[in-house]
Amino acid sequence: MRIAWTIHLRLALLAGAMALLLSMLSVWWGYLDSCRASQADGERAVLQLMAVLRRPAAAAAASGNRPLAAEVVASLTSSDLVRYARLTGRNGLDVRAGLSRHQLRHWLALPSPSASGEASGWLEVEPDLPRMAEQARLNAWHAGLLLAGQALIVALTVYLAASGLVSRPLAGLSSRLHRILPGSSERLSLRARLRGSELERLTDDINGLLNTVQMVVNIERGLREHLRLLEKRFRGVFEHAGVAILLMDGNGKLLLSNPAFRLLLGREVAPDEQGEWIPELLLQPQRLWLRADESRRSGAPMAEDLQTGRGWLHAIVSACLDDDGRQLYQCLFYDISERKASEEVMRRMADYDHLTGVYSRLAGEQLLTRRVAQAAASHHSLAVMMLDLDHFKLINDSYGHEAGDAVLKEVARRLRALLVQDELLVRLGGDEFMVVLSGGEAVPRAVALAGQMLEAAAAPIALGRERQARVGASIGIAFYPEHGDTASDLRCNADRGMYEVKRRGRNDYAIFSGKRQDVPPKVDADD
Repeated sequence: MRIAWTIHLRLALLAGAMALLLSMLSVWWGYLDSCRASQADGERAVLQLMAVLRRPAAAAAASGNRPLAAEVVASLTSSDLVRYARLTGRNGLDVRAGLSRHQLRHWLALPSPSASGEASGWLEVEPDLPRMAEQARLNAWHAGLLLAGQALIVALTVYLAASGLVSRPLAGLSSRLHRILPGSSERLSLRARLRGSELERLTDDINGLLNTVQMVVNIERGLREHLRLLEKRFRGVFEHAGVAILLMDGNGKLLLSNPAFRLLLGREVAPDEQGEWIPELLLQPQRLWLRADESRRSGAPMAEDLQTGRGWLHAIVSACLDDDGRQLYQCLFYDISERKASEEVMRRMADYDHLTGVYSRLAGEQLLTRRVAQAAASHHSLAVMMLDLDHFKLINDSYGHEAGDAVLKEVARRLRALLVQDELLVRLGGDEFMVVLSGGEAVPRAVALAGQMLEAAAAPIALGRERQARVGASIGIAFYPEHGDTASDLRCNADRGMYEVKRRGRNDYAIFSGKRQDVPPKVDADD
């Protein structure tokens, strides 16, 4: 209420002060104008007095009549407006009266009665300027007092009008507006005598603004409640998520983490740690930082599978900035150890033969292609050996497929035992195997290994129930680059060498001779 009345008084006083200021300016202007007018009136009075005494003065100047001249001069100086007067004429006439200050003087030529246009003398008059100015100020002061009184009356009238018609109603509106709470349905009202005025429009505008404020407050309350629910849900998701969630700075210092991360790490992270937890959790921590830097540069999240001491994690890293522009990183980790294990099982199923455990046909072809490319780049030799068991069909027919599978597994075990590191053993299908040797000693190693493989294949194989099986092997050998510079050429030529052994009677090896045979040789049915 005190603030409202202060505004009310200030507004009314301001209106009165403005009216008083304008009135005083008018008074000052009137005062100056009155001074100028009074001085002008004095000047005109002096000139009129000189005009009245012109004829007697001219007569005295023409005749040289000193008493008449003295009377004229005395008449002039008897006026309050004349300070000094002098009349000069013929016969040495020079009559003066008053005290001269050598100020502004008026000169009047006195005509001669006898000669037209000839001056008989001069009438010189010096007005009493200080007296005239004093009189003018006195007259202006009286007029100014009258105007000042009128100005005070006008200012008081304006003050009362402003107070009654503007400031008091505004003070009332301000006081009622101050009591209305934000979001309240209460509105301002106006007295009947003020309806139709600008205050009614102002009241309507204020009420419209209050309606808008109420709507905004209601929306804000709804948004605030919605935000509270979202924060509650997010906190629940964050705290109970099975995925490890964390926020760290550029040094790896944790700023925020959920229980799933602490469970994954196996301990609480101290507030002053600067990223020591990263190498503790990950076997290759630099890969996490590489993805973080890529996310910072691209502005997009980056994903990476990272290996830990106990399994695998899938990490999603997203760079962001806080309110101060500091670089931060959001990270999500979830365990993919089971998925990796499943992928490894599937990979082994695709890459390895399920019966013998050696490389499958598809994996063997891919590895052979890769070894040929490596041999070409290093200018080393490479040997491809194709091995086919002799009389294997007879075992299947005589003892059954289980016995045949046992023979294949035992032969594969024996062959694998003969190989050293980086030498490949592949089951191409049925009873056919492929061996790939690479390096500078591939050629002599292939010849020596062929004899060992023949001995291993020819050794008896126990089938159980005191039964034994005997098989032999036919081996064909092709060398890179002598017998081909592609994987398919080497396999094909090694096959030709193997069929050459079949033709000669089996259980031997042969190096491709370079002679092409488009039709495979005929072999016995028990092969």
